[in-house]
Amino acid sequence: MLEKSYFLEEIPASGELKKRVLCVHGLNQNPEALKFFLKELSYHGVQVFLLHLPGHNKSFKGEEVQFSEISEAYTESYGLITREHGKIDVFIGYSFGGLIGAYHFEECPFEKSILLAPAVRLKGITHGIKLILPFFKSIYSIPFVNKEYERKYRFHQKGVPSSVYKSFFQYYECFHKKNESFFKKSKGLVFCHKGDELIDYKKLKAWTQEKEHWKFLTLSNEKAVFKKYNHLCFDPTVLGDDQFKDLVQKSLNFLIN
Repeated sequence: MLEKSYFLEEIPASGELKKRVLCVHGLNQNPEALKFFLKELSYHGVQVFLLHLPGHNKSFKGEEVQFSEISEAYTESYGLITREHGKIDVFIGYSFGGLIGAYHFEECPFEKSILLAPAVRLKGITHGIKLILPFFKSIYSIPFVNKEYERKYRFHQKGVPSSVYKSFFQYYECFHKKNESFFKKSKGLVFCHKGDELIDYKKLKAWTQEKEHWKFLTLSNEKAVFKKYNHLCFDPTVLGDDQFKDLVQKSLNFLIN
């Protein structure tokens, strides 16, 4: 385990090791929130390394977070795991994490990728955040109202540093300048909710279908306990038990087979 401006946490596989995974969480997401999903995978022989991004771990003191720092955290983590274990089979990314993995895919390749609401195709309203960044040191998210869920799902309780958002949009712009031919030999599974507030569902679906060995699946949160945002789509609370079990099973089928 490492602790620099980032933290790389291992979730060991139970029983026989079947696959090795690198996972990256979303912007302003509490990394702990993804662990329920990741532990379900680990129970079936999947070893997971969860990257806690700069600005999203306990060592964060409120400093500015640069694009280069996030990029270095990701590539260092990938290099560390491959040096110690030979290779990483699968990438899993949620939201900003999905964008980071997609951007670095050419230099840090995987046989397979699972992307949950990846931020590779944004709605126009999401781009509006970029316009206000020069005027604020931090950006406040619309509150969940429920303090339990604020703590569970969000890392920054008092606003996200503008530098984190600047890095996010820099990643997005740089990714869109890339030739995506490097995805051709890989397989991918992409999940998204039709009503996602941040991601353009239709454009994301079209982006997925451009890739020969990639598949797009729609998530539902009709039976969720908490559904303030459709962008949240990774545990039983925000998906409902049945849809979450379906997410886990389809992910495992894709991962292991």
